[in-house]
Amino acid sequence: MRLSEVREVIAKNSLDIMAFEFTNFTNNNTAVMGFMKPIQAVRNIAKLGFLEEELNELIDITSLYNSSLDKTTIDSHIFTSFHKVMSSVSIKVKGISDAIDHVLPKEEENSLNVKLPDYSDLKDISEFFRDIDFIFRSTITSDLVEGKVEVVKFESGSMWVGIALGSQAAVTFIGNISKKALVIQEQYYKNQMVKKEIEKLDLLNNQNSGNVDTLKIISDAMEKQLELIITQNTKMVIEEEGIEVSNEKLRALERSLGLMAKLYNDGMKITPSLNAGASVKEEFPSEPSLIDTKEIKLLKNE
Repeated sequence: MRLSEVREVIAKNSLDIMAFEFTNFTNNNTAVMGFMKPIQAVRNIAKLGFLEEELNELIDITSLYNSSLDKTTIDSHIFTSFHKVMSSVSIKVKGISDAIDHVLPKEEENSLNVKLPDYSDLKDISEFFRDIDFIFRSTITSDLVEGKVEVVKFESGSMWVGIALGSQAAVTFIGNISKKALVIQEQYYKNQMVKKEIEKLDLLNNQNSGNVDTLKIISDAMEKQLELIITQNTKMVIEEEGIEVSNEKLRALERSLGLMAKLYNDGMKITPSLNAGASVKEEFPSEPSLIDTKEIKLLKNE
């Protein structure tokens, strides 16, 4: 998990940790109210992996942890143990949050996070940034939509890059073409799979020139189908965004969608800023389910 995602989980839950109320009585009992949400907050943060000891201590306080009611009276000594655990969690979580804030700049609202595919070759990495540069130049900085393109972070310990786009319109535009690119990616993926089968048939029947011609016809037909899907989805973007483009910008946008589909096929991910509003996040596609990184590598290496 990225540091920025860790920070988001903490931010969503940290204020709830100590949000319970209590009243001490003279008979060594304590009434505790509103403790279920704080306990759930600890559960949520514990998934990050650094609260195992505290969570186990909390689980042992069964009168609260297993309670079906959000208000109960317990022995004051038990409540002291509960308060101690929650205070320890609060201090530890704040320390980790402060450390993350120190090493990682806060995300701009109008920005994207882009994850590189699992490349091991410097040439592939170089080509990735070249293609991403073209995609953004042919959309954001070509006056199709108001915005800018600025690299704002390389997230430590990950393959994620933060890119500021300067406007919500630019972010949602990228979300739109991302959805279209994933539609294209499905056809791109199918073409790769079929081409591998064609190559196998070609090897088995390399003395049958007539069969080779048939295989080439199939391959060419698939490429034309891919081009048609790219053209259709490009037109959909133009209509949905209500923009006018020259022939040059139209070709550049078509190429951008094709490149983005290829990068998605390689394993790229694009997500809006963690600080983006719900309406902006809805403009982006869910992560592609078709891609299997190991299978993609096999396709490349065969």
